Amino acid sequence: MQRFFSRLLEGQLQVILIVSFCLIAALTVGLNAWVMSHVVNQYLAEAQDDRVARDMDLAYAFYQLKLAEISAVAQRFVRDPGVIQNLPAAVEGNDQAIRIIDQEITRKITVPSLGGTHLVGVLDPGGRILVARVLLSSGNLSPLISSGDWGDLQIFKTMFSDKESLESTEVFPASLLAQVGLEDQALITFKDTPKAAPEPFDPREGSAGLGLASIAPAIDEAGQLIGAVIVAHLFNNDFTLVDRIRDVAGVDTVTVFFGDLRVSTNVPDEQGQRAVGTRVSKEVHDVVLVGGQDYKGEAFVVKEAYITRYTPLRDHLNQVVGSLYVGARLSAFEQLLKNVNNRVTLIALFSVSLAALVAVPVTRWITRPIHDLVNANEQLAMGDMTVRVPVSGNGEIAMLGRSFNSMVSRLDRVQQELLHKEKLASMGQLAAGVAHEINNPLGTILL
Repeated sequence: MQRFFSRLLEGQLQVILIVSFCLIAALTVGLNAWVMSHVVNQYLAEAQDDRVARDMDLAYAFYQLKLAEISAVAQRFVRDPGVIQNLPAAVEGNDQAIRIIDQEITRKITVPSLGGTHLVGVLDPGGRILVARVLLSSGNLSPLISSGDWGDLQIFKTMFSDKESLESTEVFPASLLAQVGLEDQALITFKDTPKAAPEPFDPREGSAGLGLASIAPAIDEAGQLIGAVIVAHLFNNDFTLVDRIRDVAGVDTVTVFFGDLRVSTNVPDEQGQRAVGTRVSKEVHDVVLVGGQDYKGEAFVVKEAYITRYTPLRDHLNQVVGSLYVGARLSAFEQLLKNVNNRVTLIALFSVSLAALVAVPVTRWITRPIHDLVNANEQLAMGDMTVRVPVSGNGEIAMLGRSFNSMVSRLDRVQQELLHKEKLASMGQLAAGVAHEINNPLGTILL
């Protein structure tokens, strides 16, 4: 570097100025580009993080809205006079009462806003199914279900003990799902997932189902529990909620986990299919499922890195049973940063090139008076005392030009004076010689 600058300073002034201008422009633009790139990258990273946080807020709001939706259906059932009046007779096995309740179930379960796999059932005080129907995500309605015992479902036990309505995320054992024909839909085959925990979080993963459940007690006029209504939405292999969140809220990818197993997702796998059956990374497993805390940041999802948010899903006993995920591909964000950096680099190169183009005429304008001085100096060295340089302005170059012109004027006067003095000295020498020549014979004569 020192050698480069030494050679540079030995070169022509115009070259030195052009290179200096370009170096200054490159340093200035480069520093500005670096600062701009850093600021923009930081802003985009924060914006992306804020966006994923917003996505989680929206996804969780849709999740809670779905829970409120099925809760409203359960409440409408237990407040329906026709259901309450016919429930005791249905418990006794009255076909007419069962038919009336079934008509109410059919009417309410086929409401278009529900969508997805839903179960609506009326239970007796012991948890035995009196009347139930299942609406599949395909829109098909199951045949009438009039047998089965859901008394062992934990949310039913809690409701029976407290006589209060409950709604939460719940795990449905495979044995209960088999009673309503949902065991096949709940069945999920595990897929090999890099960076997953060695063992599943919940041993029931793969066979049991995760869903939203709302159960409401049916109370008669005497305040006695005469039955219950349960409304549930099964997530396993049902994608209505995750796709609705993606399409309506504009969230890139959404997943519902049962334990650490993906049961409902629109995250693609390596074949481009839904990555159902893959598992969450151990890093997230430890924070969200074991620790019960939210997770945010980069995480490995199926086959690549995502900018993510995970929040734990808890049942009515506040136990973690799964998690809700939203995320955006890190590669897409990195591509955005790369595009920004490329544009900043192009702007920097354009600015340096423009500085170089501007430097050429500017340096010529600066060095032209110097060239005039050099040429005038050469003429002066050849004895031309009439040479002058044009002067304009009040800058240092103009001062140098005036000084040169003044110097030439003084040199001309001094030369004229020297010539005059030289002539006088020559005349004195001549007179002295003549006097010497005259003095010699005079001296002889006088002697």
